[in-house]
Parts: sequence; structure tokens; C-alpha cells
Amino acid sequence: HREHIMQAAAPLLEELRGTKVSYAIEWRRRCNTGIDKKEVIDGVAAAVGLLAPEARVDLGQPDAVVLVDVMKSICSLSVLMRWQQMHHYNLRAASEKKAHCSAVTNLPEDPIEAPADA
Repeated sequence: HREHIMQAAAPLLEELRGTKVSYAIEWRRRCNTGIDKKEVIDGVAAAVGLLAPEARVDLGQPDAVVLVDVMKSICSLSVLMRWQQMHHYNLRAASEKKAHCSAVTNLPEDPIEAPADA
């Protein structure tokens, strides 16, 4: 299985060729116990290392995430840029964050000197 996953990942990882991005590999698995997580993650990390030797692993705030999602006998692979900043591409979380930031930035600088009608 690992060989097939790595073969499918190769064209997707080309996007990272020669870059200095930080990256993380996120593993998701449902209804499958036959594929070894460590083996796949190590293989993807090695492939990224060959294509982008100056790329570094950052599990906190990576520039890109390689998402490996195994569902039964299907494996989905994605290279997702700005995964953390975009709240894992969750529209609800991103819009709530934007609304919160807008509300905070519209506050008066000094709440004590706020206009009486505010």
C-alpha cells in the first residue's frame, strides 16, 4: 500500500519542489487498520525532503499540510497551503474568527473616553 500512496503523492508534492516552506503531515484514518501510519508518514516526509531539502517540519503553524486521509480501501492525498491560517478550511470557524476580529478592531482605543451615545 505504501508504494501506491507514494506513487500518487509524487505529482502533488511537486508543488513544494525547491521551496523553503514549513510543512506538517496530517494523518486521518477511518475503517482501516491495514495501513501503517508511521510507514506512510515517513515515506511522505522523505519525499518532501528530496523535493524541497530546505523545507522544515513545523507542527504548530506550517505553511503547508500534506493531508493523508485513508477511508476503508481509499486513500486521499492533498497538499494544502495555509491550512492552519484558514482554520483547516472550515468556513464556519474562519468566518467566526473574522467576525470576532472585526468586533475587536472596532472597539474604541480607550473605552473610558468612549462617546456617551456608544
